[in-house]
Amino acid sequence: YIFLIGLAIFTVMSALCGLAPNLHSMEITRFVQGIGSGMVITTGMTLLYATFPKHQQGMAMGFFAFGASVAPAIGPTLGGVLTDAISWRWIFYINVPVGLAAVIAGILFLDKTPEAFRPKRVPLDLIGFILMAVSLGALNIFLSKGQEYNWFESDFILGCFLVFLFTFIPFVIVPFTKKNPLISVRLLRHPIFSLCVAIMGLNAIMRFGVWVLVPLYMENIRTYPTIMIGFILLPGSLFGAIGTFAAGILADKWRAKWVLVIGLIGGVWACMSFQTQPETSKWVIAYDYGKWILFTSVVFSPLLKVALSRLEEHETNMGATIINVTRLVFGSAGSAIAIALAAQKTDAIYTSLAARLNYGEAWTRQFIASKIDVYGIEWLGQSFHEWKAQMQMFVENTAMAYAYQDTLFFLGLISISTVVISLFIKRKRGKGEELNPSLKL
Repeated sequence: YIFLIGLAIFTVMSALCGLAPNLHSMEITRFVQGIGSGMVITTGMTLLYATFPKHQQGMAMGFFAFGASVAPAIGPTLGGVLTDAISWRWIFYINVPVGLAAVIAGILFLDKTPEAFRPKRVPLDLIGFILMAVSLGALNIFLSKGQEYNWFESDFILGCFLVFLFTFIPFVIVPFTKKNPLISVRLLRHPIFSLCVAIMGLNAIMRFGVWVLVPLYMENIRTYPTIMIGFILLPGSLFGAIGTFAAGILADKWRAKWVLVIGLIGGVWACMSFQTQPETSKWVIAYDYGKWILFTSVVFSPLLKVALSRLEEHETNMGATIINVTRLVFGSAGSAIAIALAAQKTDAIYTSLAARLNYGEAWTRQFIASKIDVYGIEWLGQSFHEWKAQMQMFVENTAMAYAYQDTLFFLGLISISTVVISLFIKRKRGKGEELNPSLKL
């Protein structure tokens, strides 16, 4: 019932988002929509894990990963088409018929959650809920607004960081003092589960960072229209679908650990080999993004299978919650890190380029002239001041392009740590624990 209630909330709020008359109404309805979405994600993962037998759980996690991995890739394409062809409101309205169909199908076909996976009725951990809401809320504001307010030079950003610090520490400690905490960090006593949570967090930094930077590169530097950006990213969605389903099937047939390792290594290589130069063609962008999506989509299914298989059945709900909270929190951090680092590198590269160019030299004009097709710069017949203004724009865009490429390379470097961590995943469980022989890890 929690899954259906969450789905109904998400559907209704999607309609209200589309009808929102102003920004404040949009913020409220989006907030409630997020609550419904959170209910669906966690309980949906648990339902799949509980419904499928162990030898098909990799495939089940593949279906779940399809939405988590491919939907963000399809979103820009569909959103661009709807926004340009109809109205931005339809990016919300489109959820309504799909949501209604899902609610009806759930009522008709979903069985009740198996008893072993059904959570017991326990009192709400109000203190834990308040600490989590305040700490994660402060962290989100700190990460999303830090660059805008120049980080710790702003009292507001410093205050958000201190609020996060002084509420997150007790949020971690309090669960050890309660019988039924909101988030049971005791699950991290399972070594393999802890490793999987670490991999999920570090991988989310890279994934969300790339999801932010690649569209920004095409929009701000290459000035592509929204609908064109969507179509450039569309092949990546298809590759993601292939990778997700293939990983789910392979995780059931082979050791899930090695499927995970292959996906992580491929994701690192693809991220570090992104090309975002000023003259990079649309085909190269589509190819780079497609191969990155293909490998990163392989990660989700085996990672979930390995992580949840290490828990007792009654711990699966909490385990799924921890994994999803980790993915979203670290993903938010990844987006903030990517934007902040790209801005810093842009300033540094711009300063270096500007110092090397003399706008009065013939060599500089010849160099810039070779880039006319990239930005559509027209300087012949213009006054020197007009031409110089366009050259400064060119230098700034060039600096941004190379800064984005350096940032993507850095995100790949961070992801190397996930490959190292994955090698510590062992077939055997901890002392006193037995691994189901039918489950290949």
